[in-house]
Amino acid sequence: MIISSRILQLKEAGLIDKWVSEYIPKDAKCWSSLKATTTTTTTNNRRNNKNAEPYKPPSLDRLSGAFVVLLVGYCLALVVLLAETCVNAFYIYAHFIINCSFEIY
Repeated sequence: MIISSRILQLKEAGLIDKWVSEYIPKDAKCWSSLKATTTTTTTNNRRNNKNAEPYKPPSLDRLSGAFVVLLVGYCLALVVLLAETCVNAFYIYAHFIINCSFEIY
C-alpha cells in the first residue's frame, strides 16, 4: 500500500510522465499503441481523428522477438540440464571407483 501511494504521488506530480517523455523514444513502433491504450483521452482522440493509425492487435510478426527469446531460454535450460546430469553422473562414477575395493579377503 505504501508503494502504491508513492507511485500515485509521483504520477500526480507529473514526474512519471516527464520520465516517460524523456527516456522512451517516441519513434518506436509500440509507442503510439502503448500511449493510446494507457490513457482514455488519447483513445477517444484516436477514434475521432480519421487520419490516425488504427490500433493493430499483436501478430506473430510483431511477437517474433519474444518467441526467439523464449527459444533461446529453452535451449539454454536444456544445455544446463544436460551439464548438470553429466556432472552428477561423473561424481557418482568417481565415488564408486574411489570407495569400492575389488580385493578378495
